[in-house]
Amino acid sequence: MIEQPSFKLEIDIAYPLIYIGKKYFNSLKTLNQWLKRNESVSIFGHRKYILTDSGYQRFHIFGNTIVPLSELQQIVQQIEKSEKENVEFAEMLKNQSIQIAKSEE
Repeated sequence: MIEQPSFKLEIDIAYPLIYIGKKYFNSLKTLNQWLKRNESVSIFGHRKYILTDSGYQRFHIFGNTIVPLSELQQIVQQIEKSEKENVEFAEMLKNQSIQIAKSEE
């Protein structure tokens, strides 16, 4: 079985016509080196992808850790859910304290 390269680079090229080129790399280091060597006026954008179980996904690097965007999206959803639960709990406590204050009057 042929092993797929771990990283994919999509580059937006504007010479002679606008098109998207794809290049594959076995390491992030070689991808970044290629990108630095081949920067030119005709390349006006690029996107980096990492091979995961579900195919190639965009990613971000935090320190020395590569994190796929899908994991970041899951974390954001968990934070939003937790924040919503906290707001609902605070509202419930506020309503209870109002009811207690009214009953003491």
